[in-house]
Amino acid sequence: MSVVISIRISKELKEKMKSIPIDWRSEIERFIEQKIREYMKKKYLEIARRCREKMKMLPISSAELIREDRDAR
Repeated sequence: MSVVISIRISKELKEKMKSIPIDWRSEIERFIEQKIREYMKKKYLEIARRCREKMKMLPISSAELIREDRDAR
């Protein structure tokens, strides 16, 4: 299901759009999807940073933990 949204643009811009053989609906939809992805990416990265700041640091490095795990195999 789809919905309709509308925006106001200048007549000049509308005429220029008509002169170019581009599927504007698809282009605008793709642009909106890209902006949403960028926004969500930034939002989730900020949430992850805040969570990481709250976490306690381990007294051992991650490299040592990986080495210990590999040696145990």
